Amino acid sequence: MAQLTLDRPIYGPLDLGELDPERKGQTLRVLLNPTLKLRGEFTRAAFAVPSDRWLELVAQILDTTTEHILDEDKAGNVEHAIFAAIFAHAHEGYDKEAGEYRNLSQAHILHFWDTYAIARRKAYAVRS
Repeated sequence: MAQLTLDRPIYGPLDLGELDPERKGQTLRVLLNPTLKLRGEFTRAAFAVPSDRWLELVAQILDTTTEHILDEDKAGNVEHAIFAAIFAHAHEGYDKEAGEYRNLSQAHILHFWDTYAIARRKAYAVRS
């Protein structure tokens, strides 16, 4: 599947210290301003197992390729637990009666995008 077209993508640092205080100051370059479509596809793909689409979207968020992510020599030393916390949802199973995941912890990237969007929204409000 092809990459989604982004109108003026902005990439910037995600401080890994947000997840692990020992990593404060270490950053990972990520997409700051996803489109609603990319965010929606990412969220859906993160719940689909297995999902090649999820890996494609993570590569787009990191402005790289899936091959680069899977190549240990190129991908750097991002610990698996940190990578999973940033890009994977965690839950304790699906409750069919309630129609929801139990104890859902969304991928940190969603919180990061929300924080960025709120800051931008405040900047736009000041201009008007």
